[in-house]
Amino acid sequence: MVDLFSVKVDAPFGKLLRIPLRMIPRGSTVPILFTRARGKRWIVGSGPHSCWLGFNEVRKRNLFTKMVLPGNIVFDIGANVGSYTILSSILVGPRGKVLAFEPMPENIKYLQDHITLNQLSNVQAFEIAVSDYCGTAKFDATTDRVLGSISANGNFTVQTTTIDQMVQDHGVIPNCLKIDVEGGEAAVLRGARQVLKNHRPIVFVATHSPEVHKECIEILDSELYSAKIIGNEKDELMAIPINDQKQKS
Repeated sequence: MVDLFSVKVDAPFGKLLRIPLRMIPRGSTVPILFTRARGKRWIVGSGPHSCWLGFNEVRKRNLFTKMVLPGNIVFDIGANVGSYTILSSILVGPRGKVLAFEPMPENIKYLQDHITLNQLSNVQAFEIAVSDYCGTAKFDATTDRVLGSISANGNFTVQTTTIDQMVQDHGVIPNCLKIDVEGGEAAVLRGARQVLKNHRPIVFVATHSPEVHKECIEILDSELYSAKIIGNEKDELMAIPINDQKQKS
């Protein structure tokens, strides 16, 4: 039997697998097949098929599932169309809460549709970019809406906020930060220093470049976090407060 979790999308079997997937109409819904979100619905065309088939970031999702507990509060920063938002909603349960942040209009529509479709009453979505300051920024989505990011050469303007400001404004303290903002991850951490210092959430961060990776490690080190690479994915980190490391290992 072929292990789908080990299949790379660009491998021959991965290319073969995509042929029947192209026949599924865009906008139709399919069940998520794996992870704790199994059985929830996914809108075809909103994102990669791997998100509902179950071989997207498998090691990261398995670790995320282990670390996020019932009753937790998760900040999904760079929520895109809601793959981790759906999973987080299931993991935290009715006593928990998920705040999902996504600045791109097309993505936020899919995100909100996924929230409604799956009746995720513990999720609140924010159409805003998270960075290290509050205001506005140029956002570049000219190549791929999945890869959009804050950029001086951006083609439209988005509102920005910081994690510290969101906690101050809403009084919601995260137990977990999931950060994936296509290269702006260090800025997100800079804007979360008070939360990191005072509230000690677990951090999952995708770093996207050696420079961003190095800066993220430096910020986390300075706030007394221990960061480790997830599996063999050199740009995926999980960071735990040093004083909690024994409890969480």
